[in-house]
Amino acid sequence: MVGPIRTQEERPHNRRGHHKFGIEIPKTLRRALEIDKENGNTFWQDAIEKEMQNVRIAFKVIDGETKIPPNSQFMEFHMIFDVKMESNFRRKARLVAGGHKVACNNVPTYASVVSREMVRIALTMAALHDLPVKTSNIQNAYLSAPCEEIIHTILGPEFGPDEGKYAIITRALYGFKSAGSSFNRHLADCMRNMGYTPCKADLDLWMKPSVRPDDGFKYYSYILFYVDNCLAIDHDAKTRLLKVGKFFQMKPGSIADPDIYLGAKLKKVTLDNQVTAWSFSSSKYVQEAVKNVENYIKEKMDGRSLPNKKGQWPTEYAPKLDDSDELDGESSNYYQSLVGILHWMVELGRVDIITEVSKLASQMAGPREGHC
Repeated sequence: MVGPIRTQEERPHNRRGHHKFGIEIPKTLRRALEIDKENGNTFWQDAIEKEMQNVRIAFKVIDGETKIPPNSQFMEFHMIFDVKMESNFRRKARLVAGGHKVACNNVPTYASVVSREMVRIALTMAALHDLPVKTSNIQNAYLSAPCEEIIHTILGPEFGPDEGKYAIITRALYGFKSAGSSFNRHLADCMRNMGYTPCKADLDLWMKPSVRPDDGFKYYSYILFYVDNCLAIDHDAKTRLLKVGKFFQMKPGSIADPDIYLGAKLKKVTLDNQVTAWSFSSSKYVQEAVKNVENYIKEKMDGRSLPNKKGQWPTEYAPKLDDSDELDGESSNYYQSLVGILHWMVELGRVDIITEVSKLASQMAGPREGHC
C-alpha cells in the first residue's frame, strides 16, 4: 500500500525541541532554515545540503522503467538535527527512516562497538612495541551497506526538484531496524577479505599477523571500530586505513595522527621513568562541557554564572528526597543531556564522580530545580 504524501513539517518525529550547548536544535526543516535567517548565517542549511549530498545514493527514483516491487513496504523519513562539540559546535543534519513502522526480519537491531577497555589495552600494546597509531572516520557508515528490506518512499522537500516522486531505498539508512546489523555484517566481510580476524574477547577489534620490515619483529596489526570511528595500530597504519578506505569512503582528511578519539584527548607521552605511553584523558571533554554550561547559564538565566567555589558533593544530599519545583520541558531536556555528558565523562576515566552521576541519573524521569 502506498502511503500519503506528507512534507517533513507534517511527518511525525521523535526529536523534541530543545537546546544543546546553548544552541537551539530545530525540529523541522523549515525551523532550521528560519534559525539561519534569524542568525544571519547558513549553518543548518549547509548541514542539510551536506547530508543530502551523501545520502542521495540510497534512493533510486522510480521512473517509467522502474516499478514498485509488489512486496515493498512504504516508509516515511524525516530530518533530525544535532550539534557536535568538536569543530566549533558543528551543526549536523541526518535523514532518518521511520523504521519503527516497518516489519523487519528477526535480526539484531544494533551495531556493536569496541569497548573503552580494549582501546586502552590496544594503545598499551602500541606503546610497548613502538607501533604507530592512526585514526580515521568512515563517511555515512550505514549507507555503505545494502538495505535488507524492500522499501519505497515518497521524496520530500529535501530532494529539491525530485520532491513528490516515488523512490526505492537501496542502502541501509539510519532509522532502519536492521541498519546496524547490516553495517556490521558488511564490515566483517570486508575485514575478512583483507585478511583480518575478530578478537574473541571483543569482536570489534580486528587483528592480523604482521612483520615489521626494518627489524623483522612479529606482532599483530590491530584495527578497532567504534561504528564509524577507526583506530589502526600498525607499522604502516596509514596504509592499513587506506585499504579500509577502498571498501568504505573515509571522511576527507580524517586519516591522521590521533588527537581526539571518542571524545577523549589522546596523546603520546614519556613518563618520568622514560617509558613511552599513550594517555587517554577526559580533560578536553570536561573543559568544553563546562564552557558550554557557562554559556547556557549566561544566556538562559539572566547572565548568571557558575559558582567559583569548588567543593565535594554534600554527603547528606539525597536527590530522591528533593521537593523543589519540577523543571519545565526545555529545562528537563537540558538536564537529561547534561547527565548524558556526565556519563561519558565517567566512561572516559572520571570514575571519581560515578556515584554522584548515578544519583542524578536516577532522577531523569522527573528532574527538579534542586537536582541542578
